[in-house]
Amino acid sequence: MLPPTTRSDDLKRICGALEKAGSILEGFAAEDFKVQHKSGGSPVTEADLTVDRMLRKFLPRDGEGWLSEETASTGDRLSNNIASPNNNC
Repeated sequence: MLPPTTRSDDLKRICGALEKAGSILEGFAAEDFKVQHKSGGSPVTEADLTVDRMLRKFLPRDGEGWLSEETASTGDRLSNNIASPNNNC
């Protein structure tokens, strides 16, 4: 079981991730990024994938799963704790 965190701890982690994401996105010019298409046809940019990798590395604590629009779902995430606002309230 994961050690408990406070809402303040979670918010610090989230705010830090948002700052990192903003810094990453500043490096991408609006007219100069690659676009791929997911299996369902929806677009995904190089910026999307770069931010997703950073968030995946920065946000989940050990033992927490990761699920995002840009990451394929695996069975591994189902065996981990799910981050939810109700877990720590």
